Amino acid sequence: MTFGTLPWAQRKRCASTIAPRSSPNRVTSEDFADYWGDYDRMGFNANRCTFLRPYTDSRQGCVSRRAFSASHQHVSVVEIPCDPNAVREVVFDASVHLINCVCFETVPRVEDYDFTRSCQVSLSQPEDEVIVTRDELCDNQIGLEYKAHCKLLPNDTVQVVETYQLYEDGGGSCGGNSRETNDDFTVVLAPDTTQCFNTSNGFDTFCGTGQTCRDSFRVDLCMTNQVAP
Repeated sequence: MTFGTLPWAQRKRCASTIAPRSSPNRVTSEDFADYWGDYDRMGFNANRCTFLRPYTDSRQGCVSRRAFSASHQHVSVVEIPCDPNAVREVVFDASVHLINCVCFETVPRVEDYDFTRSCQVSLSQPEDEVIVTRDELCDNQIGLEYKAHCKLLPNDTVQVVETYQLYEDGGGSCGGNSRETNDDFTVVLAPDTTQCFNTSNGFDTFCGTGQTCRDSFRVDLCMTNQVAP
């Protein structure tokens, strides 16, 4: 817990709102030493995103006071949550390069794509997901699927778990359901920062003559953790 800078309030009278002057059983005079505890300070819990304020609680009645003690006296805490609707947004900007190698063709088929996606997370919705399908990132027989799972961490940090999956199947299938590669990465993004990566992979197809042909992808991607607009 990180405490704030508000000053201690070490000497407080049992206020009339707690001990009414009309009560014959409570001393409420304001003209002698009257101690009412040391608990009056603001704190902040980053893990729960809440402000905490402990205070001296005399709701059972302030029936006696001395120089350094009082009765009744307990400690209570007021918890003030951060705005549960404050939203962090992770923006993904990517360029995708797909190479579809076809046996017996001298020049591979190439497709290039750009995409921008975003996930949004908050205290009330701490997880979100981005999916770019292989129908969107398609090169005839192959297709790339991109997934990013976003999770809000303390202090407005966001964890992103990425998955790249390359598929290959018959002509015009965008890979169908035949997955050939699978790559997972975890990124932790501090607030108001950007990280950039390039990811590539591929697999070899054996042609009938003993030759191989390699299908592959490359993704250049930047992700930014920012306050949602």
